[in-house]
This record gives sequence, structure tokens and C-alpha cells, in this order.
Amino acid sequence: MTPIHQIDPVRVGEEIFYNIFHHIFHDEGARKHFEFSQINFFNSEEGLPGWNLWFLENTRVYQLALVQAREISDDVDPAQKASFHKPAIEGRFAVRYFPGADDPELDNYSCAETLLRLGPLFDHTGTPNFTGQDRMDDSCFVVGYLDFKTDTERNFLEIECIAPNRWKDVRVDGLYLKTRDNMKYTAVEPGGIDRNLPGWDLAFFLFDKLILGCCHAFKTIPCAAIFAKKKWTRFDIDKDNCCIKTMDPDIELFHLIIGLEINACRHGTCCQDSMNQNAYIQAVSDRLPAEGLRVSQVCKGPENIVKTKMNPEWWSVKQKTFPKDTESEMQHCCYHDH
Repeated sequence: MTPIHQIDPVRVGEEIFYNIFHHIFHDEGARKHFEFSQINFFNSEEGLPGWNLWFLENTRVYQLALVQAREISDDVDPAQKASFHKPAIEGRFAVRYFPGADDPELDNYSCAETLLRLGPLFDHTGTPNFTGQDRMDDSCFVVGYLDFKTDTERNFLEIECIAPNRWKDVRVDGLYLKTRDNMKYTAVEPGGIDRNLPGWDLAFFLFDKLILGCCHAFKTIPCAAIFAKKKWTRFDIDKDNCCIKTMDPDIELFHLIIGLEINACRHGTCCQDSMNQNAYIQAVSDRLPAEGLRVSQVCKGPENIVKTKMNPEWWSVKQKTFPKDTESEMQHCCYHDH
């Protein structure tokens, strides 16, 4: 009898990103270079993994939380399945940004998010406690998404960074809340904006750190980086909290697709080979129109890239070595009692 190979998509996604964080936080020089401060692992109520991440340069607190993972079935549209390496597993992480209580960015979050952030469901670390993590709506504090695809042997990893230039929620009927004294007040006027976040700018901060960490951990460079975009929507919400997507001329959805060989490069067979590189770029370019996306930039290397959407260090960080430090990485794993 032929044994059946079982794949756990959740575990595959967790192991890839655990590997990245392991290499960063177990190397003091790397941790400081990438400006990470602390990390805390958690599981959602559904048992899906996630990490809270703190950074040195400011009070920013991010969360990377797996929200779905699955095997790619054989009946998927070939245009969606095409890749230089045929992917077998795909998943999605939500990227959340938790502003500090005194962070000016908090004013751009929705009333619900602001009340959550300033309430008892967040603790002194600036992240949700156990109760808050389970009670928080899936959309709360989300600034972007990180999708991944990989093959069974994890030779090739595709990371797709997704976020609009702005997240905008409009309260078409207004939003009315009550004080502790049961007094009604107008939180948002009818037709007013309840949420107005610079999605890409907030999300790219973490996207960039994760891509750098991936290149460092797996000693690789991007096969290619492809930037695409399309017109996108705001969210019109009525008094019953029914949400309608409405096209907004000021909003675009950005996709940044990075292809990385995470095993083959160790043996000197990176897809920087022009034939393999061009095949990957063509495969990605072929599938994007089906998603309504148009390619606006393709980068095979660090030359002439747009700094705000790509980082030339992605192509050089694998060669960096960091000075040894005797400080224990355990000091940077946040084990506080949530």
C-alpha cells in the first residue's frame, strides 16, 4: 500500500514564519539590525498561530495572525495556479497595527476600534489580552494582508503583500453612541468618515521587515518583485451595520508579489537564472489580470526601484553577517501574562 502524504497547511505556514523569527531573535546583531524589540506567540480561539511584534525605533506594535490556510486543489483555475514552482499550499495572515493610547494615528481608526484600544481588553503591552483577542472582530485594526504560497517541499515561497493606500469607512446614517450616564451623542455625522487609515504605509513597515527577515533566514534573494494595483473601494455602513463596497476614485489596492527560493538557494541554484526568472515573472503577470490587477513595476534586482514600495536591501541582506552578542534572546521574547 502506498502511504498517503498528509499536509497540514497551518503547520507549514507557522513553521516558515517561525523559522524567520527564530533566526532574528536568536541573533542579537540581526535583531538590532532589523529593529525588532520583542515577540510574543499566541494561538487564536480557532487554534491558528500568530505573533505580536514590538520594534525598537518607536512604540509601534504589530500583529501577524494566520486567518486561513489550505491545500490548493487540482480544480483551481490554471491561471491562478501558475507559478515557476507549482504551489501546493496557500494561506493568509492578517497584519494588524495597534496604535498607542497617545498615538495621533488612533484618531484615524473607527470609533469601535478606539473604544477597544482604550478599554480593558488591551493590556499594558499595547496588545489585546486573552479575552480581547477572542472578542475582537476579525476586521479590527487590520491594515493589510500577507498571503503566502509554497510547494510541498518548501523549495519556493511566494509572499504577496496586500493593502489599499487608504482604508475608508463611511457611516451613511451616522453613528450614535451612549455615555455611561445613558446620554446619547453623535459620534459620526450622517455621511461622515468613521475610519480613514493610510493602509499601505502602515502595513509596508511590517511587510518590509518580514521580507528582510525571510531573505536573512533562508539566505536568499527575491527571484523578482512585482508591484500591481487596481482601483478599490471604501465601505459604506448603514445604521444596521450592513456594509456596501463602493468604488472610490481616491483609493487603490496595492499588491506586492515576491518570489523566493528558500531551499534551492542554499545549493547555489537560485532562480536568478534568467530563464527561470523570466518564467516566474511571466507566470505571475499572466494570473494578475484575472484578479483585476495591472502590473505597474517589475524588479529583477535592486536597480531603479521605487523606494516606498520596495527595498534594495532585500537583494543584499543575505550576505550580511552580524557581530556576536552575549545578550540572551530570551530577554526579547515577551512572556507576560495575558
